[in-house]
Amino acid sequence: MVSFYSLYYYYVILFFYSFNHIYWKGGEHMKRIIILGVLFFIGLLIVSPVSAEGEKIVCIDPGHGGNTGAYNAMYNLWEDEIVLDISYRLKALLEPAGYQVGMTRTDNTNKSNGDRYNYCNSINADILLSAHINGSNNPDIDGSMALYFDGDDKILAQTIYNVMYPTLRDDPRVQWGFTNFGLTKFASGVLIKSNMPAALMEPVLMSYNPEALLLVDMSNTSRRQMITQTYFDGIINYFANYSGGSGGNPGKGKP
Repeated sequence: MVSFYSLYYYYVILFFYSFNHIYWKGGEHMKRIIILGVLFFIGLLIVSPVSAEGEKIVCIDPGHGGNTGAYNAMYNLWEDEIVLDISYRLKALLEPAGYQVGMTRTDNTNKSNGDRYNYCNSINADILLSAHINGSNNPDIDGSMALYFDGDDKILAQTIYNVMYPTLRDDPRVQWGFTNFGLTKFASGVLIKSNMPAALMEPVLMSYNPEALLLVDMSNTSRRQMITQTYFDGIINYFANYSGGSGGNPGKGKP
């Protein structure tokens, strides 16, 4: 993928090549214009916040597919349709922020665990976020949970969870008990076989009808958008604190 910054540096080189030919043939006015242009490009080089080499790759895994996963009969809601929508929303936040984004599925087709982790591995993703919505045989509970497999996964899952759970709990629309189910180690193939830190997020229980009613709304102020924003904020916090810094996460190091 050719990034904005690769093109930017190409045009800088082209500019200085043209400058070499034009400067010595132009008059004083032309020379002043060219000198200002040079200063402008130097300024951009100094303040440019991200280089092509510094771009992070996020692999989003919308869980399930093909009308599988949790289902709420009262509102005819399928988990796989909700998480696909949330995944596209997250992609729309991440890309303008300078991240490259891959998605394990882009429609309602179901994918195997192998399809999912192989895709994320193939794009050399820095992290994997597997998006789910929880369900329960107990229709009277709601709350958040996150799943991980190893220590690197746990750091990512905890960082996102630290944003996700309190934000969803404190939503003024939630007028019921919202349980902190916390983090649980889980031997999912997506978590085990991924080469990068991976977290499986279960933000709410759609089997609880008042929560499912909130998930019906697809507006920009919806519960879905709030979930998306917590994922985005958690990812930003993760890369700021655990990836590439003094406390950086080296990745799983799995074969």
